[in-house]
Amino acid sequence: MAPIVLEKRDNLFEKAFYISVFLIMSMYTLRFSRISDYSWARFIFYGMRFVSYGLVALKFIYDLINKKYSIKELVCYSIIFIYFAFISYNSRTINYLIYYVYVIIGKDVKYTKIIKTAFFAIGISVAMVLLLYLFGFIKEAVAIQGDRVRHSLGFEYASYLSTYCFYGTLYYIYFRNKKINYIELAVLLIINSFVFYYTTTKSAFFCSVLAIIITLFVNNNIISIKNSKTYRYVLYAFSILLPIFMLVASIIYNKNNKILDRVNNILSGRLLLSQNGLIEFGVKPFGQFIEFSADLKDGYNVVDSSYIFYLLILGGVFFVLMICFFVYFSDLIAKKKDIYLFYVFIILLMHATFDPQIFQMSHSAFFYILSYKNEVIKYE
Repeated sequence: MAPIVLEKRDNLFEKAFYISVFLIMSMYTLRFSRISDYSWARFIFYGMRFVSYGLVALKFIYDLINKKYSIKELVCYSIIFIYFAFISYNSRTINYLIYYVYVIIGKDVKYTKIIKTAFFAIGISVAMVLLLYLFGFIKEAVAIQGDRVRHSLGFEYASYLSTYCFYGTLYYIYFRNKKINYIELAVLLIINSFVFYYTTTKSAFFCSVLAIIITLFVNNNIISIKNSKTYRYVLYAFSILLPIFMLVASIIYNKNNKILDRVNNILSGRLLLSQNGLIEFGVKPFGQFIEFSADLKDGYNVVDSSYIFYLLILGGVFFVLMICFFVYFSDLIAKKKDIYLFYVFIILLMHATFDPQIFQMSHSAFFYILSYKNEVIKYE
């Protein structure tokens, strides 16, 4: 086959992959809104999922036919696939297995374009939900927690919009990087402030503001890192210490300990919730099915911290592999000296102590690690 024809076909299937990512992330965003209240919505969601899976399957078949996977890769990916299938069976969710499949099939696509696709998927879907809410087609949920009145603005829960806004901010900062200007940063700050005013979700707002401030410093050369070892050791510290700290602190938490109680307050009660989850459900090596309840009347037992959430539902083995994954991802960032992904990743790890979306395909597109690895190889 002529190289030009092959290149055109490669580009065609690469675009199909971006469309697939756009559809699946848009579907999740819309599904987490009050659009789901309409009975017809599930047929649209099924259709979006079907088309997304179909496009990914076509790309996989095309890649197999054109021998883009070595035998060694196929064996390795298959073993990991079996592991994900097993923990998916135990936890009764296939979302993480699907994310893994997308990561494998997207190994030869451009990482920055995946991030840009994720931004537009979330941005367009959120704008659609807000418009439907403003024109009265969908309702909102209002939560009153003491003095706090939290509006969902068309989503199922108040925290959903703020979390999407947080991830959208990180996506935009990453793919715009040094080209981002003061006006764009100001717009990001205004949007995050508007969402915070109505949802009062502190963790997402403060992490977004931190990302905006650091971007200002980086683009004005106030923060500059040249040594790859600095990248590596700082990222190692966050990748290893944050999950372990969250686990240990949750186990030993006691409200009579002033330091731990202060940390628990800073984390909006995450240590206590995590401890309750560990006591109630325990930890299995390969995960378990847990039906969390967010209803205060029935007994609120939601575990929000990503680290404890995945430890409980996907198991102790996954917890260890998660830390190894973070360390490997840190190595790749250090090799490329990618200052923007450096602090974006740190902020993601910080936000993960509050919320469980870091490995959820509905929000996070930063972990297409094989795609990013190809960029690092080209850089070297």
